[in-house]
Amino acid sequence: MDSNKLRNLDLNLKSMMRLLRQELKALALVARDDQDFQEVRAYWCRTVLHAFLTRAGFTTRRVDNPALRGFLVVWENGLKYVYTKGRFRLRIPMESWISKQKLVERINLNDQ
Repeated sequence: MDSNKLRNLDLNLKSMMRLLRQELKALALVARDDQDFQEVRAYWCRTVLHAFLTRAGFTTRRVDNPALRGFLVVWENGLKYVYTKGRFRLRIPMESWISKQKLVERINLNDQ
């Protein structure tokens, strides 16, 4: 999600879901229409926002490497702490992915 957009939001569940839908719709449009992205087959990330992505159709699993997982806990939660202006609850980052086809199918591209 765009960090600049996050700064201007009241980071509650409703606004986060709205922003995520907007970002996924933009990604789906690019995936479907932009020639530079025609060879892309799937999208993958590591994030503490995996619950939102699961609702959007992503598959999620834990990060296998314990050292990497520990680093990500510190990094991702540090970023979350900065952007939520002090409201904080420790989250465990997970890996999430979705196929390009599933992303384009699940995101309603006609919804404005």
